[in-house]
Amino acid sequence: MEAISVVILTKDAAATIDKVVKAAKQIATDIVVMDSGSTDETITILEQNNIKAHHTEWLGYGATRNKGAKIALHDFILNLDADEVLSKELIANIRKLVLQNHTVIGFERVNFLGRKKVKFGEWGSDISYRLYNKIITKWNLDEVHETIDFTEVDKKIVMGELYHFTTPSIELYRQKMSHYAQLSAEKYMAKGKKISKLKMYFSPCFSFIKHYFFGLGFLDGIVGWQIATAHFRYVYLKYAIYFQLQKKQSKINHTA
Repeated sequence: MEAISVVILTKDAAATIDKVVKAAKQIATDIVVMDSGSTDETITILEQNNIKAHHTEWLGYGATRNKGAKIALHDFILNLDADEVLSKELIANIRKLVLQNHTVIGFERVNFLGRKKVKFGEWGSDISYRLYNKIITKWNLDEVHETIDFTEVDKKIVMGELYHFTTPSIELYRQKMSHYAQLSAEKYMAKGKKISKLKMYFSPCFSFIKHYFFGLGFLDGIVGWQIATAHFRYVYLKYAIYFQLQKKQSKINHTA
């Protein structure tokens, strides 16, 4: 097995971090945890697992992942969030990999709402590319929906599931999506993106229809409905916040 460093981002992850690092230890001896201010038992749990937390200010997802990669001992990096657990099959297949410098490895990510495995809709089909050579590529600096730069690399999918314990409740998920809506709106502003107000009204409806009906989200029962409506709200909010920021910026420009 080739040497891999695992880089994990944490903040108040006591509920999940123990099983995350125990699984990660089965493929790597170098585990770099970038903690951005945990106030719960996260650090204690890491210490119990003989893992040091590297304390860092929050730089954004991509930048914090890249900072962790610089600290890592090895060139090949596997990035995990503090709520993502490698399945036994995925561990076995990663251990058998012959890694290529210019190939980024992806896995099927299986999402959970509480203890409910979500099979359809917005969360039903999710491939995450996480294993790469840090000398060849890195993460972009988007505040939300960050990705690895695929400009000079190929993609490969390895069998096995990455369990994503997204949120223990729909209420916490809505809060999380409100935060993402703010980040998305700020990203649009920073890039100078032009958006029609019609998009604020039509895009949420299209998203709901796409994931709940065409994506078969209704087959997940009440959980499918909750996720579809939460995503409807997220899409609406990110555009509503964008127009608020745009209006505020316009006033500043007129008074300058």
